[in-house]
Amino acid sequence: LSSKILQLAKKKKKRIAIGLIQTNTQIIASLNKAKKYADIVVVGAKVKGFECIEDKNKPGETLARILVEKKVAGIVRGNLVAGEVMGVFAKEFGYEQVLRVGIVRDLKGREFFIGPGGVAEGNSMGQRLELALKVCDLMRRLKIKPEVGVLSIDETYDRTEMINQSIDEAEYIVAQLKEKKINAKWLGYAIEKAVDKANYIVPPNGI
Repeated sequence: LSSKILQLAKKKKKRIAIGLIQTNTQIIASLNKAKKYADIVVVGAKVKGFECIEDKNKPGETLARILVEKKVAGIVRGNLVAGEVMGVFAKEFGYEQVLRVGIVRDLKGREFFIGPGGVAEGNSMGQRLELALKVCDLMRRLKIKPEVGVLSIDETYDRTEMINQSIDEAEYIVAQLKEKKINAKWLGYAIEKAVDKANYIVPPNGI
């Protein structure tokens, strides 16, 4: 997944901002590596050799604001407080809640999308379905065919009502995705097994 995204990034360098309140040698090395793919703007701290927007008060708001104002093509939250960044998005775009998805590489080198990705996200079936549809659209625009694995909190029916509901919701999301011509399966509860069959995992919640 990451190799395809990097190939697209190489075609045309974009102006990308990253939020940093503190740095170390590893972060600096990553910034220098990122120079190959984007014109980097650091928001928060001052970093030698990079364009910087210093802000010690509310760097998260500044980071989100410059994206809203289209001064950059994209942002990376870095080590800023998530609430500041998400709050500006919610206010500016009229969202009740911002839903997040991430790309993960596990210890076996397997890469996959996963989301919802926040503890306060994806607690309803509707939210998970909404996000899944949007992530699949994103994947297609990145020339990646979505293979979706929807998870539940357990995979054995009739143990508890909560488990039953979780399985029913997972199967409903799968059915809705299939109606949109998206390959999707209910894959139980274990992420480590699901990633063998899917490149986008929809967990039962954002936790």
